[in-house]
Amino acid sequence: MKNNFRRKILIVVAIVLVVGIYSSKKQPSIETSSLLLENVEALAYGESDYVRCLGIGSLDCPVYNVKVYSYETASR
Repeated sequence: MKNNFRRKILIVVAIVLVVGIYSSKKQPSIETSSLLLENVEALAYGESDYVRCLGIGSLDCPVYNVKVYSYETASR
């Protein structure tokens, strides 16, 4: 009786393993394009003003707490 129960458990485990391996290999791989990455970056950036800090100087960069030569602002 115990031997029969163990055999059933072993069969169920084997079936689960085969189905798991098959389903993991069947899923297509996703290639990330530069357009996809730009879209993700745009969504992550939000809708706030764009600030670009340039060089090293005496002005305070409004984004980072560093001294810069100049900075540009533009709305996206």
